Amino acid sequence: MGPPVDDGLYNPFCLVVVTAQRARQLKDGARPRLDPGGHKPLRVALLEVRAGLVSWETLAEPTLT
Repeated sequence: MGPPVDDGLYNPFCLVVVTAQRARQLKDGARPRLDPGGHKPLRVALLEVRAGLVSWETLAEPTLT
């Protein structure tokens, strides 16, 4: 699971990618992991990611042979 945004280790690019993927899941019917409070899926996804409720991992870069 990736670190919460507050750790400072969270790349802004990763934040965008993970949030977009989670927003897609929410739009496709996934249950929110926190109270949506009337927000749109993108905002809910961002709140979930920032709260550390969305797990993610980065893959190692492939080595060229």
